[in-house]
Amino acid sequence: MHHVFINDLQVEAFVGVGARERGSSQILTLGIEVGLREERAFESDRLADTVDYAAVAELVRTECRATRYKLLERLAGHLCRAIEAKFATRWVRIRIAKTGVVADAREVGIVFDSRAAAQSGLRDSPA
Repeated sequence: MHHVFINDLQVEAFVGVGARERGSSQILTLGIEVGLREERAFESDRLADTVDYAAVAELVRTECRATRYKLLERLAGHLCRAIEAKFATRWVRIRIAKTGVVADAREVGIVFDSRAAAQSGLRDSPA
């Protein structure tokens, strides 16, 4: 399936359970894949016929600045739904990682796939 991707997007966010994490922002590293609904761009060469990854990155930056969640899982679900709401997508897959949380681990994180969420009945619910 055709998709656009963004690797290693660095964003600032307030997310975490502990007081240290909740007290100041931290840098998260995201990988984003967005399934294309149309295949016209492969022939048309028009940005309007695909998903603009620069616009996806800006949306993610904006949402991360505007939200505060305890769990990466909640943030990942929120970001997937925000991308699906703004762009013509088939699906969204997000990987979010943060560093300095678990001793002797370079990074920890979550992968959220909107296709799996739809199949399992996961929905965005209040925090």
